[in-house]
Amino acid sequence: MLDYPMVPCIRGPQEGDPQQLVYANGIGPGPAGSGPGYVPIESAYDVVNIPGTSLYVGTVMRMVQQTWTQEVITRTERLGQRLGCGHMVYNIHEYTTAIGVYRGLGGQCSFCTAQAAALLQENQITLPQAEAKSLYCSRCGRGCQACGRNNVCSRHVRLLEVPGSRPTSLCIGCLQPVKTGCLRRAVIATLSFLFLDRNRPSGPRS
Repeated sequence: MLDYPMVPCIRGPQEGDPQQLVYANGIGPGPAGSGPGYVPIESAYDVVNIPGTSLYVGTVMRMVQQTWTQEVITRTERLGQRLGCGHMVYNIHEYTTAIGVYRGLGGQCSFCTAQAAALLQENQITLPQAEAKSLYCSRCGRGCQACGRNNVCSRHVRLLEVPGSRPTSLCIGCLQPVKTGCLRRAVIATLSFLFLDRNRPSGPRS
């Protein structure tokens, strides 16, 4: 797990500013009630940058005023990122509340990174999307018992079960040669059985 401190801060407009990102609820930087008839008053960002990326997580408090009633509306929105493992994170560190566990940032998956880089090179995704796709949450980190990699997400690790031995966690890079080898041995064993059975001398006829 990455050990990054959670340092809340309020950031002004700058390159990579969280105002330019899409929020976890999908409504964009404006709160419910934004648009004609609403006047923005203030926005306060309690967010933190994911080191090495242009991504932010945290919360944003917005105040707007209704023009016809002059009522001031305050709304707090969660700013999150959907990572390559498929889960949303809203904080650097995992934390627990009375209603459950909120995932944090776990690390960077080497396979997810390679896939995201290929999509980025083909202009199928943006740089922030590639950055998010390369990461996994605090609950999805896995390791490979064959090559020793520990920077792999749960999407790219499989549990290999072989009769007579303990289940082994393998990354997809190590799993394919194993599957190919097992298939080859199975084919050889089958062909050998058929060949020997065909050439086995038959017993004496009664």
